[in-house]
Amino acid sequence: MRKPAHLAEPSAFRHGARFWVVICGIFTLWLVFLAPTQIGGPVSLGVVKGTSMQPLLHSGDLVVAYRMPEYRIADLIVYDKFGGSIVHEIIAESTPGVFRTEGIHNQHHDSWNVRFADVRGKVLFIVPQLGGFFVLLGTSPLFAGVAGVAMAALILLPARRPKYSELLTRLLEHSAGEHRRIKRGAALVMTLLWVLVVASIAATVLQLLQGIALYPRVAISLLALVVAFAVLIAFWEFNADGRNLAEPSKSIAILGPVLRRIPPEIDVEEHGVELIAVKSAFKLRDAKEHFNLPVLHQIHTEPVSHSFYVVTENVIYVWRVSEVKDQS
Repeated sequence: MRKPAHLAEPSAFRHGARFWVVICGIFTLWLVFLAPTQIGGPVSLGVVKGTSMQPLLHSGDLVVAYRMPEYRIADLIVYDKFGGSIVHEIIAESTPGVFRTEGIHNQHHDSWNVRFADVRGKVLFIVPQLGGFFVLLGTSPLFAGVAGVAMAALILLPARRPKYSELLTRLLEHSAGEHRRIKRGAALVMTLLWVLVVASIAATVLQLLQGIALYPRVAISLLALVVAFAVLIAFWEFNADGRNLAEPSKSIAILGPVLRRIPPEIDVEEHGVELIAVKSAFKLRDAKEHFNLPVLHQIHTEPVSHSFYVVTENVIYVWRVSEVKDQS
């Protein structure tokens, strides 16, 4: 058997501090440049209702406005008035910071002035009829449920199409499915947490589109989203990292929930492919997720040990553990 080569391993970036630094950086950039005005950002979303801006805007269109340091005549702006938001065109500036507006389809100017402080932003682009989708999302429970299922499916689908090598294809022909059993209670909790996350996202987006003030409703939705997502991650990490489990159950929990069991008489490592022994089941999971490939599980006897493989075109990544007997 060829000696394993301890060469470059799959990155553990996802588990390191750099990952959270990048996440915090992305969140900061989003908060400064792309966050809604209700939470201190410069972006305002709105759904058009009415005919005052036809033929440029129609009911159901989604408008995206961005807060500017100044506004000029002929700018389309979104501003607060009468407890809601209006999208009209600036036709004059009566005094510095006070604008006159009108709907381009109307036969008269608006009878009110618009202060600079009431302007949410200048319309940068329009997405035809997308706003109607969000309105339907908020008014039809059936449509909201279907959209939530579709969103969850997109999240759970693999990011890339797997590419099976000839060796992996042959090995899979001699393999059998091996499923990690997930307790019914844990599965139920995971499902409920996902539903809460999706519902919180939908509620937050709908309230931001309606121009509702940050406190208290939007803040409650955001808090529910953060708490649900944090609990979901913590619960998943606790269950997926094999806490308080002995080997090989711990590695199976980390690499599962589905593995492919191959018989011990098949020699996986004698195929002229470079072998890289990784230092933990987490590293092998990184390879599994990076290449979107199944994990092969092989049990050896005399002594009893377990090998887990991720087989790519040029490299076989392997993680080996010895079985720990229960001493209780």
